Amino acid sequence: MPLNGYISNMNPQLDKTDGADGRNRTKSRIIWGAAAAASAAAVFALWFFFLSPQARIKSEVKKLIASIEKLDAAATMQCFSDDYYDDSGLDKAGLARIAEMSFDYFDKIKVIPKRKTTFADGRSGGASISGTAIVFTGDSPMKIDFVSEPVRLDFRKEKDGWKIISISGFDRAVMNEIESYLR
Repeated sequence: MPLNGYISNMNPQLDKTDGADGRNRTKSRIIWGAAAAASAAAVFALWFFFLSPQARIKSEVKKLIASIEKLDAAATMQCFSDDYYDDSGLDKAGLARIAEMSFDYFDKIKVIPKRKTTFADGRSGGASISGTAIVFTGDSPMKIDFVSEPVRLDFRKEKDGWKIISISGFDRAVMNEIESYLR
């Protein structure tokens, strides 16, 4: 093997990148490498944003509000843990009965959140929501404000996602008014 061929084999770029064509290939490789690194960073950022516990809880809150507005008791109850229990003594079965009665009674429900915050710490987290709900029976709407005292949803990460384990902060007078409609 001639010495020239030996040098060429040790540094193959001498033959392939000599001149403007070689510099263009090198630039192209650098650009493609940078694009691949940027894409990987973007995918990681999107993964973190969309799969972070707070993002998951926010998604569950949106799902809960959408199922309530659709008057879909089954979809609403999927947002709740089987271990649901709140400070008023209501468990998941009792909550399901109230949801079914409410969705049968009201013709339409519109939830208008004004402020939402979410937080997470390990396998537990929560959301705090304030705003207004408007429930319709026929042509007569009833406005329910939960602005002064936000509703707090406590979440726990379970094997099938984040589930609500307790709700607090509903004004008892508002709950009595809703229950009077359902009687």
